[in-house]
Amino acid sequence: MKDMKIEANRWWRQARSDFAFLPKIQEMGKYDTGCFLAQQTVEKALKAYLFFQGEELIFTHSIFKLCEMASKHEQQFLALREDVKQLISILLEPDIPMPSRMSYRRIFIMKRMPPALSR
Repeated sequence: MKDMKIEANRWWRQARSDFAFLPKIQEMGKYDTGCFLAQQTVEKALKAYLFFQGEELIFTHSIFKLCEMASKHEQQFLALREDVKQLISILLEPDIPMPSRMSYRRIFIMKRMPPALSR
C-alpha cells in the first residue's frame, strides 16, 4: 500500500506546477487550453487533499464530486462545491468569451482555495 502522505505531496506538487503555468498560457492567448489546465489544477489539488486525509481510491475527475468528498473532512469545501457548480454553469454558456472564462478560473483557484490546501 502507498504512503498516502507521499502520494498527496506528489499530486500537490503537480497541481502547483500546473498552476504556475497558467499565466504563461494566458499571455499566449490560449484560453481554451488555460481553462482545461485550470480545471485539471483544481482536480489535482483536491485529490492531493483527499490523499492527505487518507483516502486511497478516488475514481472521479469531477471537481464537484471531489469537493463533496473533501467536505466530509472539512465543511468549508461545501462552499467551494457551490462555487464549482457556478463555475461549471458559466463555462458551459456559449456566449461568454474565453478571456472571461480564463480570468474567472484563475480567480477561482487563487481566491477560494481552502486553507487546508494552501499549506
